[in-house]
Amino acid sequence: MGTFQISNVTTSTVGGGLGPTSTQPAYPIQNIYTWSDDLFYERGKHSFKFGTLINHYYQNYVRYANTRGAFTSSSLAQFLSGNFSTVTALLLPSAAAGARHYVTNTVGFYAQDDYKVRRNLTLNLGLRYEFATVVSDLNGLNINATPTCAFPCSQPGQMYKNPSLHNFGPRVGFAWDVFGDGKTSLRGGGSLMYDIATLGLMLNGTIGNYPNGANITLGTTSFTIPISVSSAVTSGLNVNTGGVPYNLKQPKMYQWNLTVERQLPWTMALEISYVGSRGLHLLQDADGNPYPFTIQNGQPFWIGTAARTVNPTWGSFPGGGTGDSIYHALEVGVTKRVSHGLQFQSEYTYSKLIDDGDGENPAQTTSTSPVEVSLLDLGLDRGLASYDARNNYRFNTIYNLPTTTSANRWVRGLANGWWTAVIFSAQDGAPFTPSISTNRSRSGGSANPANLDRPDWAPGRNPYNATHGGSSGCTLGSGATAHTLAAGTPLGGPNLYFDPCAFVLEPVGYEGNVGRNSLIGPGLLDLDYSLVKDTSVKWLGEAGKVEFRAEFFNIMNHPNFSQPTRTVFAGTLTDGPNCPLTGCPVGTENPAASTGTILSTATGTTATQSSGNSRQVQFGLKIVF
Repeated sequence: MGTFQISNVTTSTVGGGLGPTSTQPAYPIQNIYTWSDDLFYERGKHSFKFGTLINHYYQNYVRYANTRGAFTSSSLAQFLSGNFSTVTALLLPSAAAGARHYVTNTVGFYAQDDYKVRRNLTLNLGLRYEFATVVSDLNGLNINATPTCAFPCSQPGQMYKNPSLHNFGPRVGFAWDVFGDGKTSLRGGGSLMYDIATLGLMLNGTIGNYPNGANITLGTTSFTIPISVSSAVTSGLNVNTGGVPYNLKQPKMYQWNLTVERQLPWTMALEISYVGSRGLHLLQDADGNPYPFTIQNGQPFWIGTAARTVNPTWGSFPGGGTGDSIYHALEVGVTKRVSHGLQFQSEYTYSKLIDDGDGENPAQTTSTSPVEVSLLDLGLDRGLASYDARNNYRFNTIYNLPTTTSANRWVRGLANGWWTAVIFSAQDGAPFTPSISTNRSRSGGSANPANLDRPDWAPGRNPYNATHGGSSGCTLGSGATAHTLAAGTPLGGPNLYFDPCAFVLEPVGYEGNVGRNSLIGPGLLDLDYSLVKDTSVKWLGEAGKVEFRAEFFNIMNHPNFSQPTRTVFAGTLTDGPNCPLTGCPVGTENPAASTGTILSTATGTTATQSSGNSRQVQFGLKIVF
């Protein structure tokens, strides 16, 4: 018996309803057996390094999620009559089909030569070759399929083509003592690196794929006790798929850097670096069975549902290694070693990270849709990464207060051992995407998440004036919630972070011209302070001491806000009679009443939101012996 949801009777939270949680049981166990060895050999001006790393992965996946089924009834009366409005279930031909015993190996070799060309110049030359064997199930439950075939076309066999057999990764670097006095250095390097054996999420999705199972969703259905979901299954079901794309591409990244370092007076050092990287074929969440589009008015246009030619027998299909990213950064750091009781570190980064998707798992992003608009045109999603931070500054310092040599041991005990520490953080906010809560563009294919679509910019509006200055004024909400947003209402605060009047609803069939992650959210500002007293206690040992700490987090009590409500329109305008050919006109729907408002401070669940709470004070006593 699975989980039963009854409208207006049971809750909709995880585990809510009648019966056990339908997502359980599910657990993974991974064992990794590793063998490695390294050889170092010096000869003249050369320092050679050779090595190998071999990993054997043994991964047990047990996932019977939804094998009991999940049943929804529109009312208590319908439930008592055995009528369900929707039924979802994972059908397995046998209990063994809910488990996988995957094995794979990674084998890597490297060679490097650190060549001392001159007394003040060293070159680093290296090459790494590393590949992985194709993941295989010990019980032979391996299937492969492509979204171009008709269901049921999955067939036993190797799950995917091995993309790692040509993983040659060169490395080159240098270190130059510019003036030969040990005070100025120039360092640089570049490499090509590969990401292998990271298919965990995709492998989990292979469980329940035809012919070793099927994830089904049924509409209005009647059942009797005992409930048998399999009895309602007929041929020709629309089957959702998961797993590893057969033509998987090898994720790889080019990295490069150049750094100049200079010794400064007062035990200080300056470091200036340029750092860059380029990621190709990155794993991300993409629909491999997308709806095709035509070009209308110079833009992609998705026709009405009646004329679509997408493979109707497959559900969403993973896109595989399609992601692309590029990163550039200028880093400036000043460091002071301890002298006269003072030390500090200061680091500023000015950077830009552009990609066309944020992750392989929808849970990895909350500021924009994790699914691309269309795998057929990745340029529609080209924009700032959801974790881009243009300006990022950190400063920390420790200062040991002066001590006294008073003859009175009580005076020495009270006055000595004090030190204080400060951590200061400031950075720009993370980007986010103004969105529409429905798939108005009709581009969603078999994966149609909320907030996939984006609206159009209103005439004269852009990312800057949508968050700075004042609102242009418009009507928000509809019906009883409708109200007028006055022109000139200040932007940038929690009451109205961005202007909802800066957008208009795009025509049906088109994706809006607002770019992905085109607006920047609230920044972070935080100051933490600590006051510490160390008191030596001889009977605790040579290094024995009692440490008293008073710590103040966000001592300025500065509010750090979370992202604003980013859904602008519901976008529910239906298709008109000419929409399949020419698209529909711009709708007249008002922006939502809550658009642009900030409802909470940062949660503190991520590094960039670590100071979302108000001022926190804690006292501690530590005994060291």
